[in-house]
Amino acid sequence: MRPFIDRCDLLLTGAQELGELFGDNDAETTARRVAGRGVREVVVRDAAMIGAFASGEWRTLDIRRDAAVDAIGAGDAFNAGYIAARLRGGSIEDALRNGARCGAAVTNAVSDTAGFPRTLT
Repeated sequence: MRPFIDRCDLLLTGAQELGELFGDNDAETTARRVAGRGVREVVVRDAAMIGAFASGEWRTLDIRRDAAVDAIGAGDAFNAGYIAARLRGGSIEDALRNGARCGAAVTNAVSDTAGFPRTLT
């Protein structure tokens, strides 16, 4: 996986997976290390926060996980919301918020697309 990661401009990953690949449990430290390998933007999802490292800066968004009707697809929905915001020129902070909104919305319905928001904030 590391050779593929080294070729990424944007890496969207879970904290656990990133820790397994790079041997560290601190999301910020690991994201900085991965960025040092050439990745321009590293986004890390964890149980209580989402963080992004880009342009030498670590940004976080605290999240609250409510009871989920169906959690399948939440990570993919987060990724889609994040990418959509960035492609529209949104800041990393906007993208984190939009991704979190999309991920949370998907958990409120059975199926991984029924609750997906149709507009960006």
